[in-house]
Amino acid sequence: MTRSNPSPAQKLINNASWLYDMKPPASPLRQQKILYTPIWTAAHDQCFIDSLWDYATDGKILRNDRVDEKALQRVIDMVNIVLKEAFTMDQNRLRWEKLAERYETFTYLINRPKVHWDCWDNTMHAPSAFWEQIFQVH
Repeated sequence: MTRSNPSPAQKLINNASWLYDMKPPASPLRQQKILYTPIWTAAHDQCFIDSLWDYATDGKILRNDRVDEKALQRVIDMVNIVLKEAFTMDQNRLRWEKLAERYETFTYLINRPKVHWDCWDNTMHAPSAFWEQIFQVH
């Protein structure tokens, strides 16, 4: 069933012009992402989370190996809104519960005093194994 009015998550995503401030993908990994479609259509999909991480790893959040706390909080707030809405849907409930568990793991790791980016893609052009292992939903 489609809604006549955008949901809170869709409104936020539609107004999030900063998500569009991304360069074309430089690597084959990023070419598979959601960057060329309206971002709100991916609100209930793992690709939406991936696109947020693409934004983060393009240097908007991580600058010279330091975390931009305000930018990081923007991403966390947006993901929280999407996850909260997803939990109200019966469809794909188990998928989203699994995703939420990994999201909690992500926020724990990203907020640790010293984060070891062992799996990080140093080029910052693509989501790394770190991201994939946390958010991949089978």
